[in-house]
Amino acid sequence: EVFEQPQRLLIFREKEFWLLNLLTVLYFFQPLFGGESFFFRDLSAFLFADKQFWLNSLKSGEIPFWNPLLVGGEPYFNNMFMSALYPLNLIFFLLPFIHAFNWFIVLHFLLAASGAYFCARTVGLKPVSSMMTGIVYTFSGGMLSLANLPGLHYDMAYLPFVLACWHLFLLHRKRRWFLCCVGTGVVQALAWSHEGNEITMLIVLGWTCCASYPEKSLLRRILLVGALTACIIGICAIIILPGIEIVRYSGRQYVFSYENFASISLHPQRVFELVFPWFFGTIQTATSYRIHFCGSHLL
Repeated sequence: EVFEQPQRLLIFREKEFWLLNLLTVLYFFQPLFGGESFFFRDLSAFLFADKQFWLNSLKSGEIPFWNPLLVGGEPYFNNMFMSALYPLNLIFFLLPFIHAFNWFIVLHFLLAASGAYFCARTVGLKPVSSMMTGIVYTFSGGMLSLANLPGLHYDMAYLPFVLACWHLFLLHRKRRWFLCCVGTGVVQALAWSHEGNEITMLIVLGWTCCASYPEKSLLRRILLVGALTACIIGICAIIILPGIEIVRYSGRQYVFSYENFASISLHPQRVFELVFPWFFGTIQTATSYRIHFCGSHLL
């Protein structure tokens, strides 16, 4: 209902929206205001040094085309996995580095919460239901566990915005919503990796095919999704095309055969454990199996 009114910014007057964002800030109170910091896995092993290199290069007046400090040197500026053109990187110029690093991570949780709320309101949910949607999306195990994996964590923050803008475009056929969807998709693609953007576009395609809209022609709606994807890829070609060239020379393509890949993929039985933890055994059993499996391959 709120998005049928002339003022689209009415969402910012809803107390549930601000309460959701306040809860998000309070959840991360320690790293934001308590002197702690994020460090687990890729954050300390990769992201911290990556952002420090980006900041130091620009402060010294150099464009970071090449990073000589990682794996013997590799392209940086035009590498789709480095987010050199990501707009939120500007926060590192505004705050001391460690504070900027913490806020950089938390901002994506705030974006996820705001986006989920916005998307829920867009499809007609009430403010309280939209706040619960934001809580579930932002603080789910999947989202929290992605915090140490920069690529998907940053990409998933923009997924609800893309869906909401696309829904409004198909509903009202206003050009501004198509442009907003393209812009959000571009920022998502610049955020880090391409997996999240691919997942988003597949969800958009499924949404477009299954939802009911004034446009009855399914083929026309699919073509619109194709136009959206082409616009995003075209704008991001400056990093996508060089990234494809880099992947071509990656040695990872020779590490795993299809048989090795398929043997460690998700077994269909494990899907039940998304709802019932330890449905097929405890974590100790899984760990013992994993060690035994990896050890047999090492031998």
